[in-house]
Amino acid sequence: MFCVLLSQQSSSLQDSLEVLKNIPDLTWTPEIPKFLLNKSQEHIDKYFAPKLQSKQIPPHVHRSIPKYSTEDYSSNKDFDWTVQNPKCVNYVESMEHCVATEPFATINMLSDIMCLRKYDNERVRYSHQYYLSCYGQGTGCENTEFGFSYLEAPYGTVPASCVAYTSGLTGEIGKCPNKCDDGSDLPKRTTIIHGEMVTWGNNEWDEGGENFVKEAVKLNPIQFSFKAYSDIIFYSAGIFSHQFGDYIGDFRGEVMGWGTENGIKYWKLKMSFGEEWGENGYLRIAQSDIMTKFWEFSL
Repeated sequence: MFCVLLSQQSSSLQDSLEVLKNIPDLTWTPEIPKFLLNKSQEHIDKYFAPKLQSKQIPPHVHRSIPKYSTEDYSSNKDFDWTVQNPKCVNYVESMEHCVATEPFATINMLSDIMCLRKYDNERVRYSHQYYLSCYGQGTGCENTEFGFSYLEAPYGTVPASCVAYTSGLTGEIGKCPNKCDDGSDLPKRTTIIHGEMVTWGNNEWDEGGENFVKEAVKLNPIQFSFKAYSDIIFYSAGIFSHQFGDYIGDFRGEVMGWGTENGIKYWKLKMSFGEEWGENGYLRIAQSDIMTKFWEFSL
């Protein structure tokens, strides 16, 4: 089990918080999330410390960064889907005791994109539970990486109004349902054409990767993966940058936009820890903290 204490010297959340508050020139505000107050270490681990396992998954489509456009983004101070189209994207989920950031980011993106591209007349909450139960192979709450692969035909998912989320309450994934919760027949599964993973090398990013990612985000939200450390638990506002702490897993977030504050470039990510964490459930993370070599989007 991963321990989320910031250091061996920190014996409690309050101790860790005081350490963070005394870091000079911190660009973000640390606080203990309300839902973790007076909770045990085991309880905290269930929220923020996934068990990292690997398993067989359908292959992603990989390709290198293509030619970049010549559009100049230097004058674009920020872009934010939560401002551009709040009716389609402003809904933050909570994984509760199921730390599965990639599946949650994937289903959240499906709901957002289906609305933004007007495939759905309004935002439909698609079922995280169906996705976890049917494709998690018993490990869906352990941050396994199956992402967009299982949204492609013949897989997909159904609306949450048919199969509601329960894993955070029971701690169990359960079997793939063959009926809706009310006993009615499952509707036709919603699928995508394909999900694509784009990779880049360190030198490629310097050549224009930032502009390429911004172009993709302006089409629709995409996913970023980043290495998370225990100080992220305390994020409540500002531009997050990792200070110190134990590695607790590779987290996924849905990139809703970007901006610059006090000279620091950031990406705005929708996370799945509920609205009581971060900036109403969102994370503004310094671009320098995103060390991933890939991002993922839907076509």
